[in-house]
Amino acid sequence: MKRFNTFRIAAGLLSCIAFYCSASGQLARTSNTLTKEVPINIDIKKSDSKDWLHDLELVVTNNGEKPIYYVYIVLIFDGLRSQSGDPMGVGLTFGSPRMYSTVNTPEKDDPFIKPHDKITLQIPAGTADAWAGSLAQGKYPTPLSVTADLGWISFGDSTGFTAGNVKYEKKKN
Repeated sequence: MKRFNTFRIAAGLLSCIAFYCSASGQLARTSNTLTKEVPINIDIKKSDSKDWLHDLELVVTNNGEKPIYYVYIVLIFDGLRSQSGDPMGVGLTFGSPRMYSTVNTPEKDDPFIKPHDKITLQIPAGTADAWAGSLAQGKYPTPLSVTADLGWISFGDSTGFTAGNVKYEKKKN
């Protein structure tokens, strides 16, 4: 299993997994609501940790028959809003950033998730430290729940899925 710790900040996509904080600040996982058409599974590890920002792991399994060249999952801290009213959270990515675009094709050195293989995503240490510090200082209330949202999946062949489990394909001329 490969481990990747890249990230992007993002907000506001349709939910695929939700977690809820207990009184102790630990998270407990609820159900995965990805549609059956989306060929990934997300398993949550270490969500019961008191230091969940640092310990939480998203194990992403490619259940499909195509390699996945780019995955973008957003962790939304439910109830936390920016000054402009947008949801706040942390984005987790796997793959080359250029593979986010459907017009790009993979190069031989681009990482990918083989069919039926797994990768593990975590909140990068510096980002987890910053959020933990902000929560400890009372800059934000501790989230009552955290939602993992599907942002993007690219198979590197102009097909994939976007937020809301919407399938996309390159239009044929």
